[in-house]
Amino acid sequence: MPAGERGRTRDLQRALRGYLVRHPGAADGIAGIRLWWLPAHLQGVSDRELRGALDQLVRDNEMQRTALFDGSELYASLATVAPPVHRDTRPLPTRH
Repeated sequence: MPAGERGRTRDLQRALRGYLVRHPGAADGIAGIRLWWLPAHLQGVSDRELRGALDQLVRDNEMQRTALFDGSELYASLATVAPPVHRDTRPLPTRH
């Protein structure tokens, strides 16, 4: 990884940690994280860079990643419980 990219990754991780300190229950996908969690000067980073910073925080047990049914991913602090997936277990009505 080039030195400039390493510095940007550290800046991203610092911004993400700061956001989680201020909003401990926050959970969002890549688009929401870019828009709401990052300061303006970091919002232009590539998805690859942002995902890399998030994935490193997941590997370091600072965040969690939850795969959703639609294929997207939800990132949150470890203190945040992933939202329950609602599944209606009532039997379907029968036709007579």
